[in-house]
Amino acid sequence: MSLSQDLFTVIRTGDSVQLTTLLAEQPALVNVRSPQGISAVLWAHYTGQTDLLPTLLAANPQLDIHDMAAMGDLSRLRALLADNPSLARAYSRDGFTALHYVAFFNGSTDLASSLLEAGAEVDAVARNEQQVTPLHSAAAHRHNAVIQLLLAHGANVNARQENGETPLMEAAQNGDTALVGDLLARGADPMLATDDGRTAANFAATAGHADLAATLRGKMA
Repeated sequence: MSLSQDLFTVIRTGDSVQLTTLLAEQPALVNVRSPQGISAVLWAHYTGQTDLLPTLLAANPQLDIHDMAAMGDLSRLRALLADNPSLARAYSRDGFTALHYVAFFNGSTDLASSLLEAGAEVDAVARNEQQVTPLHSAAAHRHNAVIQLLLAHGANVNARQENGETPLMEAAQNGDTALVGDLLARGADPMLATDDGRTAANFAATAGHADLAATLRGKMA
């Protein structure tokens, strides 16, 4: 196994002692990327090992706008955008924009607003098999303040991701009655179904939200 593979394995397993040792022996490792093009900082977010971020940051990694978006680093993100606003629309090597990362990982309306003001596409579709928009990402983690911001900027409430899932289905699965109501009020279609035929009502019922499932079935009548 290469040292770069070791790095991503150590991050995934949350081994802070071994991570410190690796970076002390090979400081340049902090800037290597996975075969999918993911940075060590993003990998810590993807694997839920954000407790390792102080160790990674102490090694002075070269951060890009996607790292900053995931971490919620507003000042440095704004500085990058001031120099190059087109970064707001740039895709990471694994297919997401900075707005996707903000919507999914931290839910910061300040970061999301800065990106939108710089020209980020509110309905940017991930360039990978997930095909999510930022609204899907925010709905998945119940970042409702960002959801409201995206909706205010005209986000498509009926956007379809992989397998045809919509933000309404995400909200229904989470049992988020308030968000379901808001999405419906903004034109979300409860009749839409996934590729295998499931509606938002089915998502709610499967997740044990019987009352919400009944409400959604009523909207389909």
